[in-house]
Amino acid sequence: MSIATCLFTPTPSSPFSPLPQTTPKFPTTFPLHLRLSFSSSSCCTTTLRHRQPSPFLTFSTLPGGDGGDINHNNNSSGGGGGGNNENGKGKGGDENAGDKNREEAMILLAEAGRSLESLPKDLAAAIQAGRIPGSVIERFLSLEKSGFMRWLMQFGGFKERLLADDLFLAKVAMECGVGIFTKTAAEYERRRENFFKELEIVFADVVMAIIADFMLVYLPAPTVSLRPPISVNAGAIAKFFHNCPDNAFQIALPGTSYSFLQRFGAVVRNGAKLFAVGTTSSLVGTAVTNTLINARKAVDKSSAAEVENVPILSTSVGYGVYMAVSSNLRYQLLAGVIEQRILEPLLHQHKVMLSALCFAVRTGNTFLGSLFLGTWKKRRPYTEAWWRPNETRGHIFVDLPPSEEFLPWPKTSPPFQVSDDATKLPVYPKLANPMEARIFRSVLDSFRLGDNKDVRWFVMADDDTIFFVDNLVEVLGKYNHTKHYYVGMYSEAVISNFLFSFDMAYGGAGYALSYSLVEQLAPLVDDCLERYPFTHTSDFITSSCLFDLGISLTLERGIHQIDLLGDISGLLSSHPQSPIVTLHHFDKIDPIFPSKNRSESINHLMKAAKVDQSRLAQQTICYHRPTNWSFSISWGYSAHIYENIIPRSILKRPLETFKPWKIGPPPIYMFNTRLPNNDPCEAPHVFFMQTVKKIKGLDVTTYQRKAPRRLKPCLVAGSHSADGIDRIRVVSNAKVPKEAGKVECCSVKYVPGTNIANIKLRDCWKGELIA
Repeated sequence: MSIATCLFTPTPSSPFSPLPQTTPKFPTTFPLHLRLSFSSSSCCTTTLRHRQPSPFLTFSTLPGGDGGDINHNNNSSGGGGGGNNENGKGKGGDENAGDKNREEAMILLAEAGRSLESLPKDLAAAIQAGRIPGSVIERFLSLEKSGFMRWLMQFGGFKERLLADDLFLAKVAMECGVGIFTKTAAEYERRRENFFKELEIVFADVVMAIIADFMLVYLPAPTVSLRPPISVNAGAIAKFFHNCPDNAFQIALPGTSYSFLQRFGAVVRNGAKLFAVGTTSSLVGTAVTNTLINARKAVDKSSAAEVENVPILSTSVGYGVYMAVSSNLRYQLLAGVIEQRILEPLLHQHKVMLSALCFAVRTGNTFLGSLFLGTWKKRRPYTEAWWRPNETRGHIFVDLPPSEEFLPWPKTSPPFQVSDDATKLPVYPKLANPMEARIFRSVLDSFRLGDNKDVRWFVMADDDTIFFVDNLVEVLGKYNHTKHYYVGMYSEAVISNFLFSFDMAYGGAGYALSYSLVEQLAPLVDDCLERYPFTHTSDFITSSCLFDLGISLTLERGIHQIDLLGDISGLLSSHPQSPIVTLHHFDKIDPIFPSKNRSESINHLMKAAKVDQSRLAQQTICYHRPTNWSFSISWGYSAHIYENIIPRSILKRPLETFKPWKIGPPPIYMFNTRLPNNDPCEAPHVFFMQTVKKIKGLDVTTYQRKAPRRLKPCLVAGSHSADGIDRIRVVSNAKVPKEAGKVECCSVKYVPGTNIANIKLRDCWKGELIA
């Protein structure tokens, strides 16, 4: 059976949202949206969608132009007109600005004992034309005292940037330094134990990243334009771009101004340059990397499976687009607004503090550009824990191509693909939450991929959700995909269901739509958005649209929203008799195994999942009458011993080790719970799964004590202390999977005085009481 699955991450919403949100929106620093569809002959196809809000910018021009000179003295002579003459320069409020600039410059030269002839020709021509104020000449004379700066200013591009910002070189060093560190760290994270084995590949990647970082500082940097007027025979487009500033937001010199179109032209021109730089650097870098990879394969045949070639063209173009759009806008704003218009006017007399703040801001900008890396780096292990390379297939959908630091894309993750742009929809301006609307449309994006051969189901979920693929296939196999089915589960929290709906499937935990239903829904998706533009969450939109089609929710209890906080071991230790399909909100709960982080906990649980998903986490209860012990086994996860005989009707209720995600009036949960207490006859000895093995047709799991219980023994007649038990060994039949909904029983073997109890899972005998 083939399945298409979509994962996405909810975007944080305003706390004052007038409408309820389908998935409780825990605060997240980095909005990440993944859409995952997975299918294969054995299970399924996967496609993930990563969504980043597209940056947008609004600015206006006011009569009088930019104002202020390059030293931020706010001279009134800095006003500007509309830039309507041939050179794009208006006369501004002072028609004698050019004469004033020339007079200031000549006085400074005279004081320094210099003549125009001793200056570079382009600078001398700009002085004679009255385009350069005295402050620029003062900076030039100061920089010229350094032999290195004097040599560097022989190059026109460096000279224009140094005259506009004497910290330009320091900013280049900052950016490249941060880039070296972050790129090397990313390479190490990707390669880990192979880092030093593949050092030549790492070196090639880092060198190309440094080149890209340099150009990201160089091209958008504000400049003092020393370019001569363009030829009168030049075309209109060439004249237009010639007169555009290098930075769209830079402060114009006195007597100069830039129109709105010229500033917009600066964004376009730099975008084109950065696209060329990004594409070229990536072409060279990936070509060198592939050459090194092929050389390694030729020398070491064993590395052929470990290191794979990088797709050159798609990788290079993708990186070029990323630099032209995201990097271009961020660095233009950084250099022209944050640094030149905000930090420098405040701290131009305190260079050390200014440099420190520039370093902090540029580091933050690099961090902002790596938000996808930070989020994907954090959540990637969740997906890779259950994703099966060469068996599952699909795509990660992204709004923009991943930047070069994420490349080459690992084979252990689903490949990526750029998603459709939902902003072009006619209804887009009316949407209460455009991001959630785009998530809702991801099922349409998945359907439109066209790779729907043998696909029976489309499954939506968030990217911090863990799938148990075999159980997912087993559960959906009960239903006829040619019929209209909407399969999912409500929240564990009553208040969530009260605020949203008690008959809505929560998108975080995941819901499944049969192929025939998606086929009918796909052409109606945009019509549905027209009916519900005010809806704030994607899963609520989905349920509303499906209800309008006459489709009701089919509940599956193994799909878990986990609208809980803290330690959910009490819930997992009393899992109902349904195959566990998903676990959501892994970022918001404690690691589910002691002494392990979240990623390690997931991988540890997956060890048991690979052996027997049919029994995973499902509760089995049995008793050892000679000691009055009750055993509760959550297969592959935990085991509890109670020093008293407690009926299954009580033990099937989860221990309330967790907290509600939001406080509300009782009842809090959609199920009954047991409150933890220190009564030695009711408090369990807690063990967690340590190992799982297959031995001669048997599945053997071992559970290790979490910690001493530190309570007195239960004083009920006939009860014995279980403090001496360190391990519990559970044996089950590896050849017979557990039937969904069926309750199993077990037998206990324990030799008094030993530190291990042995349990065998079995079918319940006819009339057997679990009490």
